[in-house]
Amino acid sequence: EARLEHLNGELKEVERTIKALVKAEEPLAAKAEVLESMVGIGEVSAWALMAKVPELGSMTPKQCAKLVGLAPLCNQSGQSDGVRRTQKSRLGVKSALWMATLSATRKEGPLKEFYDELVGRGKHKSVARVAVMRRMIWYRCLKMLGAMCHQIWRTR
Repeated sequence: EARLEHLNGELKEVERTIKALVKAEEPLAAKAEVLESMVGIGEVSAWALMAKVPELGSMTPKQCAKLVGLAPLCNQSGQSDGVRRTQKSRLGVKSALWMATLSATRKEGPLKEFYDELVGRGKHKSVARVAVMRRMIWYRCLKMLGAMCHQIWRTR
């Protein structure tokens, strides 16, 4: 019991430190703000994405989806046409996005509507959640690219 309290105190201290570091750096604070503006992505998910995928915002959405491991890659050779599957990603990225997706598909909004539409069309729930994850990455990538272009344009 005491050990658990000690670990919870350590965790809170680490979170305070991360929050202070992110606020101190303007580019990180801007990225965090863009990420957290989406339903389902909180501080911890945003921090995980910024730490594990620092390239977010400097790539096209397709490149970003491929890097994160959400691009469906075809498995075909000759006459056989296999099932398209996503590949491995950087450690922890998919799990952070998965948790954000679980939250986003429970709250009212465009992501829940998209998820419900896919499930209504007969897609398996996990397949629909991966599609929502991909859409989340696409939106955030596009928004970050737009914010970066706007910032560059403003400084000129």
